[in-house]
Amino acid sequence: MLRTDELVQITNGSSILYKDESVYQINSFAPERNFNKVVVLVGGSEFFNDLHEKLLTAQRSIYIAMFWLSPELYLLRPVLKGRSDLRIMDILKLKAEQGVIIKILIYKEIKGSLPNNSRHTYKLLTSLHPNIKVKLLTEI
Repeated sequence: MLRTDELVQITNGSSILYKDESVYQINSFAPERNFNKVVVLVGGSEFFNDLHEKLLTAQRSIYIAMFWLSPELYLLRPVLKGRSDLRIMDILKLKAEQGVIIKILIYKEIKGSLPNNSRHTYKLLTSLHPNIKVKLLTEI
């Protein structure tokens, strides 16, 4: 028999409803999970090196959700001549040509408020390969 302070999971079709959400930390609906792979990245260089590696090793799909994305951004420094896998757009094109499905969601700024230039990002990335799909998010 379940205690009243335990999580009771009720399945309703494909959605899951929870009873007594206050059981978990910060009133979360879900318990803490063990054995998660967490990597603490300190500083931009560690992040961009890790991102570069992960993008190059993708085999089936790449999903990106960003407030702002510059396709011309170099992920690795220093920039070495002859390397065609240093910019985000070059990596995405390479992976798309290998059959990887790429879906990108970026914020479409309100005209005159932010210089994100999301239209440039959209046009450039979608012109690289049919496997690259970009959606501009107009409302948050």
